[in-house]
Amino acid sequence: DSSTGNAGLDLHPDLTVQIQKKQLIDSEDFSGKFFVKIPDSDSIQSDVVIPGYSDKNTKTTNSVSIADDILTNPVVTYFDGGVGGPSYSAVAPQLSFEDTNANPADDGNHPVDGTQTFSLILGPSDDRRSSEKDVFNKLIAGATFRFKKDNNKGKIYTITSVSAKTDYTRVHGGVTYTYKISVFTVDRLFEDGFTGGDVDRIEIVKIDPDTTFATSNPAVFETVPKKDIDTDIYYEMTNARNISSLGTEATLNYFNCYSFGNGVESDTISDDFNEVRIGKGVRVSTTILEPYSEDRQSSGLIYSGLFNSISNINETNQFTAGLKITKNLNPVYGSIQKLHARNSDLIALCEDKVIKILANKDALFNADGNSNITSNNNVLGQAIPFAGEFGISKNPESFASYGFRAYFTDKSRATILRLSADGLTDISSKGMSTFFEEKFQGQSGNIIGSYDESMSSYNVTFAGDETISFKEAVDGWTTRLSGVPDFAASLNNVYYGIDGINLYRYDSSTKNTFFDTSIANSTITMLFNDAPDKVKNFKTLSYQGDSGWTAEVFGKHNDGAVDAWEDREDLYFNFIKGVSENWNSSTQTGNLDFKEFNVQGIGQISVAPTESNSIWTITFAEPVTNMLKAKGDGTQTGDFGDTIFVVNSGNVNEIGEVITVNNNVITVDGTGISYSPSLNDFVLFAKKRTVETSGVVGFTGEVKFTLPTAIASGSKELFAVNSEVFISSE
Repeated sequence: DSSTGNAGLDLHPDLTVQIQKKQLIDSEDFSGKFFVKIPDSDSIQSDVVIPGYSDKNTKTTNSVSIADDILTNPVVTYFDGGVGGPSYSAVAPQLSFEDTNANPADDGNHPVDGTQTFSLILGPSDDRRSSEKDVFNKLIAGATFRFKKDNNKGKIYTITSVSAKTDYTRVHGGVTYTYKISVFTVDRLFEDGFTGGDVDRIEIVKIDPDTTFATSNPAVFETVPKKDIDTDIYYEMTNARNISSLGTEATLNYFNCYSFGNGVESDTISDDFNEVRIGKGVRVSTTILEPYSEDRQSSGLIYSGLFNSISNINETNQFTAGLKITKNLNPVYGSIQKLHARNSDLIALCEDKVIKILANKDALFNADGNSNITSNNNVLGQAIPFAGEFGISKNPESFASYGFRAYFTDKSRATILRLSADGLTDISSKGMSTFFEEKFQGQSGNIIGSYDESMSSYNVTFAGDETISFKEAVDGWTTRLSGVPDFAASLNNVYYGIDGINLYRYDSSTKNTFFDTSIANSTITMLFNDAPDKVKNFKTLSYQGDSGWTAEVFGKHNDGAVDAWEDREDLYFNFIKGVSENWNSSTQTGNLDFKEFNVQGIGQISVAPTESNSIWTITFAEPVTNMLKAKGDGTQTGDFGDTIFVVNSGNVNEIGEVITVNNNVITVDGTGISYSPSLNDFVLFAKKRTVETSGVVGFTGEVKFTLPTAIASGSKELFAVNSEVFISSE
């Protein structure tokens, strides 16, 4: 352009030119350091350039001062477009936040997140005051301000542009009013979240040049790199966090330097020479090169540091890997299920072995295996297995100890063991080996072991089944209990059991009751098994003890009972009588045994039976046996006759009691019996065992003594039981 003297050069008013020169400086001040340049951004302006004003509720700090306070108590109005036109007050200009560039009737009265504009509306042209116009002289492009509501201060914004919209004209009362509308655009999106008239004023602020940057392209940070040795060092923060918050973002109140607000940081007090430095403490963690994973040492032990209350030493949380703090057992023995301290040693009960571990001493052994010298170099010393291939399987709950003895079960080998001064002893073999083999085979739940100090017995409870007691005084298994506790233990010579969440004591005066459940009777069962290869007849039964007991006797061929006793020479004595027959024709069940001697056959019915008033007349082809007894014939003990049964299609059905016997004809009382005999039915009769049978026949005799709860008062003794027995075939 020849008119400007710059021919051929097209100048643009918004074009600026910046000339830079690259210069290499070799200085010791820069040795071992590197520099990072951070470009300008909203977050830098909000969080670095103007520190402390990322939150609208942050109070004024020294970095910001108030240059002016304008628009006090503005009239915040949005237009509804109704009759009468917009409202207006002469107190101050109206403030409106716009989310569109539409008519003011669409404006809102709060900042809208995601927008960058707001507007001010001055009064009608004939009523504008100089104070209102002064607002526009201060809110110009480049001005820095913030909205304010009471004591809450919003973020700081900078006006980037100001534009005037077309004046808004309204007619009210025949008069035309023209309103001045100015729209202001700020440097970033609104994020304050003010709602519904939450603006008292606008504050013009200025930034203290001593506490912030003046450049539009901050910032340069100077960093000295750490050596590699410290890159995996982690220091403990002030407060521990719950592991349940894992994965949740959290802010830690940890820092290791001070910032001076101009990009410079220092870890030294006053950033002065030889002053105190900010430390991170001595509790530090680091990483290891090996992969980090869980390792279950089921056959090993580890111990911590010392605990001594006298010298105030507590090192129980220290497990120093540089020291020998582990003791590994042979993994062939299986996992350690239970640890038990005995005297000065430690007993480790593994699945397949029981081991004694010397504590604070080692044993030196002779060639014959006997130890003669001990030293105390190790916390856990020599591991010495007990003789016997037994362990505790996976039932540590079966362990119980008292005095120098301990008891536990080995389910894998179907044994119950006692650990005493003489080593391991299999106590399940004391007359109960087969019983416990069957018990362990069907056991899937817990096996609870406990020691009853008051009874001096080890109780082993099979969950959901029963409790069996071993007593040292008799060196055997003495009783089986109906009580099945979930856990049991002795305290001060009182035996307690837990059922569910309730605690019960076993020395209560209430008898035959376990966990509030009453057991009807107390029973004791024993066995006569002399000459078990011979069939014997057990004729009588006698016992020494208190009165009130009843007895049942069970043999291979028949059963008997004693419900009344004769007191003879301090013995309770009586003959064993047969038990009453019972038979249900409908279900074909009962205790009637057709192999017993009290059941005999008569023959088939030869003439169709007749009935009159429930009395049956039955005729046979031959005279009946003279063993058949009728009611009241003088030869029958008691006022009753034998019972008649008929067999038809394989079923046995009761007809009734014999009334008369006359050669080949009998009469039977069938009162209350619905079955009717028929021609050709086979007839049986059964004699009353309670009066016709004396004694029980079998290889062995099982005797069950019962003490009814109604008779029991305190304790009842059963000292000794005896029977008169002879070989049945002799």
